[in-house]
Parts: sequence; structure tokens; C-alpha cells
Amino acid sequence: MILKKYFLFIALLLASTFTQAQIITDSLFLLPNPVCSQLTIHYNLINNDTVSLNIFDVSGKNVHAFFSNKLQAAAFYTIQYNADSLKPGLYFLRLDFGSEHSKIMKVAKECDANYLDTATVVNKLNVYPNPVQSKLTIETAGTATKQIEITDLNGKVIEKLNSEIQNETMTMDLSHLISGFYFISIQLSDESIQVKKFFKE
Repeated sequence: MILKKYFLFIALLLASTFTQAQIITDSLFLLPNPVCSQLTIHYNLINNDTVSLNIFDVSGKNVHAFFSNKLQAAAFYTIQYNADSLKPGLYFLRLDFGSEHSKIMKVAKECDANYLDTATVVNKLNVYPNPVQSKLTIETAGTATKQIEITDLNGKVIEKLNSEIQNETMTMDLSHLISGFYFISIQLSDESIQVKKFFKE
């Protein structure tokens, strides 16, 4: 009975630590960019807040309103948006956190014969363990890797490898990263791009 209570205490402590570590700052992240069809929007709230999310063109015209002054709980959110209705060009995605602050990101609408939207690409990427403590293993199902980028939730590039890697499996030492969520974006030799989210303990 005492042992059971001990393990319950440890589990609650770890859950509390994980929750505090994952919600560090209000953030906005989107991919792919440029986008052809399907746009994935991620944002993080550190506190309960009223949130507005809109897309504007370069003239300032609101071309799509997701929601306005919507009360949301502190959490990590993901929204899928079909960008087929947008004309090719530059747009701005704006996320308002109450009346205190906003985050704005540029997004380009682009479709051509050489463009591959990540939504249409077969998933060839496996990243583990997740959460990771130090060594992150990357498997690409037999396809060579051209570029690897690791970004934080704000889109800041933390790590970048440009040299082509022929190995199907590789490892990266991430022991120097602080605890939190990150995105790993891998461009394969067939020009497809795969993106995964992982947590660094």
C-alpha cells in the first residue's frame, strides 16, 4: 500500500513537471510555408485567454476569420486550414491574445508543378524516443535526407544540418536543449518535407 502511494506521488510529480515544461510561452507556428493546399496552424496559450485568429492580405483586408474573442483554456492547439480559396501571394496570419499582445506570421500561397504539399506526402519519417532526454533517433524508410531543421514553438531555428545523409537511420544529440516542445523538419532526397513534434525532457 505504501509502495502504491509512493508511485502515485511520483506520477503526479512528473505530470506536474511535464505540464509546466510544455507551456512556456504564448507561441504561433505554422507549416508548410509556402503552402499550396493544407495549412497546419499550431499555437500555445500559457493562460486562459480570449483569442482571435485571422488571415489578412497585404492590403490589410481580412480574407479569413477563424474566430474572434473566443475564450480558450491554457493548452496547445492545432488547426487545419484549407488554403485552396487563397490566390497565390503573400498573407499574414495574426493571432491576438486578448488585448495584451499579438503574434503575426507571414505565409505565402504558392502552387506549381514542382511543389509538394506535406499533406500529400506519404509519411516516411519516424522520430523516437518521444519524449527524448538526449539522443533522438531519426528513421526515413530508405530515403536519403537532404536537410534537417529543429525549431522551437516560435519558429526559431535551433539546429540545422544541410549535408546529404544517405543513412536510413541517424541519431542527434539534443542533450543541450532546454526542456520543452520542438519541431523537427526533414527534407528528403525526393524533395518531400516531413515535420514531427517532439518533447525534450
